[in-house]
Amino acid sequence: EGDLTTKRNAFLVLVHCASKRAIQFILQQRSEDGTGGLGFLLSSGDLFQLALLELLRKVCRQKQQQKAGLLRLIVSILPNTLPSVAYEGACSLLALSRAPVSLKAAAGAFASLLCGNSDNNVKLIVLDRLQECVQRASRRTMEEFVIDLLRGTKELHRFSRTRQQSASKE
Repeated sequence: EGDLTTKRNAFLVLVHCASKRAIQFILQQRSEDGTGGLGFLLSSGDLFQLALLELLRKVCRQKQQQKAGLLRLIVSILPNTLPSVAYEGACSLLALSRAPVSLKAAAGAFASLLCGNSDNNVKLIVLDRLQECVQRASRRTMEEFVIDLLRGTKELHRFSRTRQQSASKE
């Protein structure tokens, strides 16, 4: 199917009716694709990717034996997706795993969202999620993101200072 919305809707029906077949479909696409499944996933659009994340969260909670492979799939799509998918994927990793690799991937996605977004409300939300990563991860895991965090919060600091100054003038 060429229409991305139709493809997503069909996949959601498969997810809710037969999640085992939905997983088989994704694994089949990964094996047929020369890029390890990333080509198919990235060309499927953000709506399909969000539906895929829903499936992966559902299966990871139900079947612990498949969890490691499915978490690797989430980690592999994080750097190449739109911000909405990156945020949901990072939140999924944060909710499903306490492994350092997962926390590092989630923190990396949150740090890139922090640096790549100019909306201060979004930055505050992302900072809350980053705080969760910091609480769960070791110091060594988070050290490489310090510069990105400083870069991302620089503008937020300026915004809050000008806001405080304008409030004090009133």
